[in-house]
Amino acid sequence: MRIGTGTPSLPTLGRLLGALPLLLLLAACGTLPGTVIPSATATAMIPTRTVPTPTPASGLRQCGTETKVTMTDEGKDAAARDCLWQAYRAGQPARFTTTAITAEGDPITFDVEVVGPGWIAITVNSADTFGARGVFNHTCAIMDRQPAQSGVASDPAGFRLSDCDAAGQGYVTDAGYLSVP
Repeated sequence: MRIGTGTPSLPTLGRLLGALPLLLLLAACGTLPGTVIPSATATAMIPTRTVPTPTPASGLRQCGTETKVTMTDEGKDAAARDCLWQAYRAGQPARFTTTAITAEGDPITFDVEVVGPGWIAITVNSADTFGARGVFNHTCAIMDRQPAQSGVASDPAGFRLSDCDAAGQGYVTDAGYLSVP
């Protein structure tokens, strides 16, 4: 820049334009000159919410898998269902999968995972010809046992999940319930 003129000279503009790619690269890396990088002590004081992803190593109990559960409750595994129920009551991570078969023979798979107290993740994978089709992911807060579809008290119970997200979508009712047969 020439002294007293207020306009940059051509050599100065050339240097600025030449430095522009370097400045853009440094900006993308987050290390522009003069940038303050917080210390580990400063960032450790910022509260964060960590959502755990249970794995078998962290204690996720595999309760079992049922296939071809009929409308008359044939194919239910009472021990697997009790395993999920006990884990839910204790607030411990557990997974249970059941595949219900509709009257037309279409499979609907319910993958239920107790993540922790008040947190149940469920994936419904439906090939139902006359109902909702596709994969639906929901979270619910409460699980209760519901009587078996057969009406026989000794038959393994199903589950009724409530306080679920996405009310009225997928397999969640308008009232926020999801039934696992």
